[in-house]
Amino acid sequence: MESVEIKSVDGTPVVSSIVVAERFNKRHDHVVRDIDNIVRDISNLYSPQLAGEMFVAAVYVNDRNREYRAYNMTSDGFCLLAMGMSGQQGLVWRMNFIASLKDKTSPSKR
Repeated sequence: MESVEIKSVDGTPVVSSIVVAERFNKRHDHVVRDIDNIVRDISNLYSPQLAGEMFVAAVYVNDRNREYRAYNMTSDGFCLLAMGMSGQQGLVWRMNFIASLKDKTSPSKR
């Protein structure tokens, strides 16, 4: 299985919206739009704090030195986003993410 880039932010494993866009062959601005919609709905139905815990706003700089919005998402946030993505390639990526997350959070890796 191909490894998924999971980083740690304040001790919490997260994956970037940039990585998700690349792996699902989607435009990053579309991924951000989808996350914005999820954040809005969670904020309205549950709480803004819960949305902010799953999806943390970030900024990335592209190769032309321009800044763009991005998100770092927890496994819960990723699951909410990925449930809306389909196809064989999406399934393979979700399986790789699960395996990488298990590896990152196993007691022997801490």
